[in-house]
Amino acid sequence: MNIIAAFVERANAPIHSTASMTFSQIAVMLSTVTAGPKDGPGWMPVKVEPGPRAGERIEEVTALGLDVEADTRKDQNTGIKMVIGCDPPAVDAMIAELELAGWSCALHTTYSHHDPEILPAAVLHPRYRLVFELARPLLKEEVRPLGLRLAASLGITASLDAGCLEPARLYYSPRCPEERLDDFRHAVIEGNPLPVDALLDEAKREAAALARALSKATQPNHGKRTGKVIDAFNQVYDIGSLLEQHGYIPKRGNRWLFPASTTGMAGVRLLPQSDRPRVYSSHSGDPLNDGHAHDAFDVYRILEHGGNIKAAVRAADELLGFNQRSKAGAKAAGSPPPGANGPAIDEPTSTPENAPEGTVDDLINALPDLDARNAARKIQAALATIASTASLPDSRLDATHIVGFALCTEYKGSEAHDLGRALCRDWDAQTAGNSLAVFDSADPDYKGPTGPVTLNSLFKLAKVSGWKGTYVNEDATPKELPPELTDDLFYGLAGDVAKAAAGTEPNPVAVMANFLGFLSAMVGRDIYLPIGK
Repeated sequence: MNIIAAFVERANAPIHSTASMTFSQIAVMLSTVTAGPKDGPGWMPVKVEPGPRAGERIEEVTALGLDVEADTRKDQNTGIKMVIGCDPPAVDAMIAELELAGWSCALHTTYSHHDPEILPAAVLHPRYRLVFELARPLLKEEVRPLGLRLAASLGITASLDAGCLEPARLYYSPRCPEERLDDFRHAVIEGNPLPVDALLDEAKREAAALARALSKATQPNHGKRTGKVIDAFNQVYDIGSLLEQHGYIPKRGNRWLFPASTTGMAGVRLLPQSDRPRVYSSHSGDPLNDGHAHDAFDVYRILEHGGNIKAAVRAADELLGFNQRSKAGAKAAGSPPPGANGPAIDEPTSTPENAPEGTVDDLINALPDLDARNAARKIQAALATIASTASLPDSRLDATHIVGFALCTEYKGSEAHDLGRALCRDWDAQTAGNSLAVFDSADPDYKGPTGPVTLNSLFKLAKVSGWKGTYVNEDATPKELPPELTDDLFYGLAGDVAKAAAGTEPNPVAVMANFLGFLSAMVGRDIYLPIGK
């Protein structure tokens, strides 16, 4: 298929001519670089009559261009650009990916490629354009979905300039500053024209799978107990780690290669628009390629249990040490027995084997560091106020899991490992919880998308339960948290900024103080109100 190209003299000039060219001629045109300023001659792979460069005048798009570069932020005072996004793969790595894909493509670096003034200066910042030959011309509304789908296949979604997916996008002919002429790169990847219809169909199936998953998330079709196990599993387990445990090979750009793949192209992709981490597979023969988007529990259910949800829930329950409360506690609270609202689930024992020896006080006193001893006493005091039925409004985890995970993150594998287990043991005895089983089964180095559960969550749970932050340190001096703050403190614009941080890690008082300091610095010393003489 010949490519119809339109040409302009500069960015704000009208289209002065068009030409029908082969893809080889386009590749040759893009292989020559001119030294000079960025603005200059440009081209568009579109069918359009000479005249204004307006999107409504375009009849069809005859090649697909992708601009690949990191997002940057420009300092208004210094004019310096700082990378705030993901740098794309190096040129050679991109060429290797394209050769593996087998699609006909021309690559050339763009004006800011390896610009040393872009920070951080210690690394190179590649920038380039990919121009793909198409199996057929594109309708204007097909450009964006095809470009996004292609970027996902190549693992460059995070570094794609989405502005290039506008049908009237102008592409400058290759240019660069005189001092960086040696950095210019160009390559032609021989292969087949881009299979437009196949990629668009795959994009539609992927979008439909995600829509079904999001719909099911708002209207779950399983019992409350099963749903609680699944929600906890998805919060604790990293979807990438689960895939890699089953032989899937991680690739750049949140992609994985099915271990039995014969193409070498990573076809399992993380869906960026999902409410929680989900993957979609287009690998032939992959058990995950069933037309659905899969979260971490789905991956575990399919790969570990052959799709059997009942077996997967039971096993996940064991892995998590899941136990809402003992039978006596449940009966006293009027809660239904396990399995009443879903499949029956084997409850783990409330006291695992190899329970820690020694009292918590003995283990705290054995710590060599004063700060560590006082920190442990603070945790002990907080735990004394937490009931097994306590919960945080912004967390899907119950008290058992918050306590077990937080103490695991703080102590598991350290010299105070036994102290962490003893704190769990005593809290379980006090509340009929099962945090020790959670502590023993959890990973202290968990680095999943939700991050680890830390002592911050445990202390928040204690405050919700009525703890005032008081504990006794070694010199018997009471330690108290700052007094509770009222809404009267957060007034005016500064108060609105502080309230906007509510529910996040920053302390709203600190946010407000920083904002006032920032505002004072911006106003400067020249604006003031004289008082008296």
